[in-house]
Amino acid sequence: MFDRLLEVCRHQGLIGAGGKQCTDSTHVISAVRDLNWTELAGESVRAALEALAAAAAGWLADAVDIPEFAQRYAERVNGWTMPSSKSKRDRLAVVFGQDALALCRAIWSPGAPRWLRADLIQNATRQGITMVTPAHLDHSPQAKADAGF
Repeated sequence: MFDRLLEVCRHQGLIGAGGKQCTDSTHVISAVRDLNWTELAGESVRAALEALAAAAAGWLADAVDIPEFAQRYAERVNGWTMPSSKSKRDRLAVVFGQDALALCRAIWSPGAPRWLRADLIQNATRQGITMVTPAHLDHSPQAKADAGF
């Protein structure tokens, strides 16, 4: 089938034989990688919010700004809906990171259910995920003790 398509395209003058091909594949691969990382960051926050909403909806409603998070994470984060400019995508990646950090801080806050931290540690360990805890952000002995280190 592909051979037939090539034959028709050659006959109509859409493609020619031989010649040197030029590619910007390095730039394309880099752009795709950047989109994939940004998408992964946003989807990770969205998945965490969904899990927290199912496990501790009341606590989550008090811990984060629900309208703002709902606006940002209501729809699946994907490359088709990403901003077209690199600076806007970079800003969005920073926002995803700030949201993830806000969730981590909320989960490790004194008012959060302790079982939530234990469940988070168990799931992260099972999946081989490196977690950021308050002890990573604040190296004081009190922060380490509060985090259980």
